[in-house]
Amino acid sequence: MNPNPRQALGDSAAGIASGPVVLEGDFSIAEALAAAFHNLEKGYLPQADTIFRQILSFQPDNLQALFSCAEIASRLGRGDAAARLADKIISTNPDDPLYHAYFGGALQALGMAEEAISAFRQALEIDPDIAEVHCNMGTALRFIGKIEEARAAFGRATEINPRFALAHSNAGVALKDMGKLDEAVAAYRRAIAIEPGMALAHSNLGVALKDLDRLEEAVASYRRAVEIKPDFADAHCNLGNALKALGKFDEALAAYRHAIAVKPDFAQPYANTGAVYIQQGNPQAAVETCDSFHNDHPMDAGLLTCKGIALTEMGDREGARYLFDFDRFISGYRFDLPGEFANLDAFHDALTQHILSHPTLAHEPSNYMTVSGMHSRELLTEPKGPVAHVEEMMKEAVTRYVNSLPADPDHPFVAGKPALDKINSWAVVMNRMGHQLPHIHPTGWLSGCYYVKIPDIVGQSGSQAGWIEFGEYGPEFGFCQVRPEVKAFLPEEGLMYMFPSYFYHRTIPFDSEQKRICIAYDVF
Repeated sequence: MNPNPRQALGDSAAGIASGPVVLEGDFSIAEALAAAFHNLEKGYLPQADTIFRQILSFQPDNLQALFSCAEIASRLGRGDAAARLADKIISTNPDDPLYHAYFGGALQALGMAEEAISAFRQALEIDPDIAEVHCNMGTALRFIGKIEEARAAFGRATEINPRFALAHSNAGVALKDMGKLDEAVAAYRRAIAIEPGMALAHSNLGVALKDLDRLEEAVASYRRAVEIKPDFADAHCNLGNALKALGKFDEALAAYRHAIAVKPDFAQPYANTGAVYIQQGNPQAAVETCDSFHNDHPMDAGLLTCKGIALTEMGDREGARYLFDFDRFISGYRFDLPGEFANLDAFHDALTQHILSHPTLAHEPSNYMTVSGMHSRELLTEPKGPVAHVEEMMKEAVTRYVNSLPADPDHPFVAGKPALDKINSWAVVMNRMGHQLPHIHPTGWLSGCYYVKIPDIVGQSGSQAGWIEFGEYGPEFGFCQVRPEVKAFLPEEGLMYMFPSYFYHRTIPFDSEQKRICIAYDVF
């Protein structure tokens, strides 16, 4: 949505050159606006920004200039500046919903989803029938894991404007998150019927069809997406995944090459290319593919996983163990009890209550590896409750972990250490026979889990039921011929394990009516 209230320029824009315009000498506000909007619409953002700021030096409250400067700041990735400008705009027009809506958009660009939602709600209190605001609020709600509310917001947008293609497509994404794949397919098709050239909707449709194992239809959807938008790297990569699932390896490799060509820093098609080579019986080519990316990008979870598996398939146990060194890179930590709790049980009871009442907690949600259990979305949003204490534990553990890393600057995990200024966290609640399938955390550098509740049966009778196990591959590498090395660790209440995000890990099923509850997180 762009609520920028631009006035008609009339003949003042006539005769403006096709390139960027720079004002010199004396000029009227109308001439300046015409030149600035020309630059903005042609994509000459710095030049447009310069002129709009010249206008503001004469007219500090010129809303057209304020809006446009905020828009430019947002488009240039300067979200903090966009938010400040939007806040100033609102102060001059508190009763105009479009101004609140724009402020929400600026906050959303900053990743401040909760604050953005508040701004969108203010806009809708003034005018509840702005479809674009409902759609934007749905996007923010989905970002913080409130999928049901997001779906409702997208639905309201389409009620107001049944021809709002983006809202239909976004509704499909929310429905897919909820595991309602057939309904998601229908939503994507509605978006495409309205806007046949919407590449994103075609690609999203492909994702849902692939999840439904309708692979040939998925391939057709992805091909249509890249036909519309040839530089759509994600769609090329997804096309490769569908072709790979069909056993069409040469076509899959070609799709991955297209993805890499249009987005050379895109790690996923490199990793997927490596997986195809392993499946074709050529693990050496997989290693070379992974290394070709790691020369410039020392750390990527999916690529390190793929390389380690390829080395195992080659019989290079030493090389694989260097990457998958469980003793070296898995650490456990305990922490002081938060002062407001009488004992550890009281703290964990409060955590349990918070987790089990969390609005995002869902049974076996789509795209997660939880079986016979529940999985939440982001926990580190307000209200955090007792999870705020766990967040502090996470930060402390990260510091302790980094300080304990081996002095091996050539190791890709060590060399690839990011800023570590972001944490994503979620809860996993497992019921009887609950477990998680082997998986990695592809977006993280470092991952961890804090154990809140552990069934009494775990750790008894010499069984490893309910333990966390590292090393076993996920189903996507089910074709591998060589068994990997594995190691299991005993979970205990109050214990936090930390490990590289590229380590495959799973929970071993356990037979108990007691719940197994942990808080997991990624740091990147």
